[in-house]
Amino acid sequence: MRYGKGLRKIIERGGILSLWKGNGTSVLHRFPFSAINFYVYENMLFLLHERQKEAKAAKAAAIASLKDDSRSDNIHDYENDPASAYIRMVSGAVAGCTACVACYPLDLIRTRLTTELPGKEHYKGIADAFTKIIQTEGPSGLYAGLGPTLFVAVPNFAISYTVYGSLKEYVLEDELFYNLRKVDVNGEESLGFRLS
Repeated sequence: MRYGKGLRKIIERGGILSLWKGNGTSVLHRFPFSAINFYVYENMLFLLHERQKEAKAAKAAAIASLKDDSRSDNIHDYENDPASAYIRMVSGAVAGCTACVACYPLDLIRTRLTTELPGKEHYKGIADAFTKIIQTEGPSGLYAGLGPTLFVAVPNFAISYTVYGSLKEYVLEDELFYNLRKVDVNGEESLGFRLS
């Protein structure tokens, strides 16, 4: 079915407002989902990165003591090492999984509200859907279909955060990008660009 034909069919079935069906639940879902996602990612990244630095420093100290070479010029400062791609990937996967599980009931309710056909509505709104799902399916009914969602979301977030973190690290270290971020209020040229 083509886009225009599908759009017409939606409007014919439920009117123009049916184009925004489930939008309230989407808005309610997005804020806590994003907050949980970023919070868990940053905290997992910090925790795992600290452990990685401690492990590297302990390994280096053990090797240095075996060689009896404890001079300070041979000991690497691991404090400024960037997080590895593996740590970013694990942090992204944990963050995506946590956010999905925490906010899945809203995602499920949005899907059910959106897919109802006009004239055959089972739910009157978000609160009614929440109540009816718990009454008919039990509390576990709010998590029906979570498995396939996690199957898609967890690798997605793992890859996204790995790429994001790697590109961010590259951009922050690259001299060209560093100079482009400098802003001169006098409109002076830098690297061929007029800064303002």
